Amino acid sequence: MFIVFLFVAATLFTQADYLDQVKKDVDNGAEWHYIEGGQLADPKAKQLFNADVIYWKLKKGVIKND
Repeated sequence: MFIVFLFVAATLFTQADYLDQVKKDVDNGAEWHYIEGGQLADPKAKQLFNADVIYWKLKKGVIKND
């Protein structure tokens, strides 16, 4: 249990900029989209963990006019 706590705390501490950007993007209408079968990761894109294949991507949502 303690090891899990340390892992989560270290992740939040070291990735604070990434998590702040995600919050800003979500507040501005971005949504998480599942990528069926995965997609090669963009090496220039920010990631929480480095991975060769991604399955979730944060995209700007479609603006709906009422």
